[in-house]
This record gives sequence, structure tokens and C-alpha cells, in this order.
Amino acid sequence: VYLSQGKYFEEDKIYVYQSKAGKHPKKPETTSQVRVDVSDFSMALKTAEGKAELRMLLFEDIKGSIPKTLLN
Repeated sequence: VYLSQGKYFEEDKIYVYQSKAGKHPKKPETTSQVRVDVSDFSMALKTAEGKAELRMLLFEDIKGSIPKTLLN
């Protein structure tokens, strides 16, 4: 579950989006699954002259659980 908000800055033609992870009462954490803790996610999208520039920043804690397919 993500708690999100976004805002468009008309003068600069930039859309800024921020999101943080939250807990959902109907989907509690279990011991059989590891959930990534996302502490912050930010994105800025700027458009000009038919082109787009996207910048993203993501901070997360994967709790040491890395699938073997990603290691090889």
C-alpha cells in the first residue's frame, strides 16, 4: 500500500510525485514473505519541445533477501 501525492507546476511544466509505503489492515505481513520497506519514492517529470525528462529517487530496505536469479 502506498500513500501518494502529486502536483503539477504549470509554469515549469514539471509534475512531481511522492510516495511512501504504508501498512494495509487486510494484508498483514507474514513470516513466509519478505516485504521491501520503501522509505521514500520521488519522481519528477518535465516536458519541453516534444521531449520528456524523468528523474526518480527510491530508498528501500530489501532486508537482505535477494533472489538467486538476480545474483547470477
